[in-house]
Amino acid sequence: MTCPYCGRGTLVRDTRDIPYVYRGESVLIEKVTGRFCDACNEVVPDDMDAQRLIKTMLKFNKKVDIEKQCACVMCAQNKEGTPE
Repeated sequence: MTCPYCGRGTLVRDTRDIPYVYRGESVLIEKVTGRFCDACNEVVPDDMDAQRLIKTMLKFNKKVDIEKQCACVMCAQNKEGTPE
């Protein structure tokens, strides 16, 4: 089967750890089973792992957004508290 992402590679069935990056932060999603492209390394996950992958990504995105928001609030507070 040809890769639906790059159109060049062949999909190979495997289980691998998938790195995921959001807003400069990264996480490793372990043991994802699916078809992996031998050219671009994209994955077409199995149905069960697709659900887990989406949930893990959304949870990670929320965590990063909260951390980034807190950091911005802290910066703003520090700037307001700095004498001019």
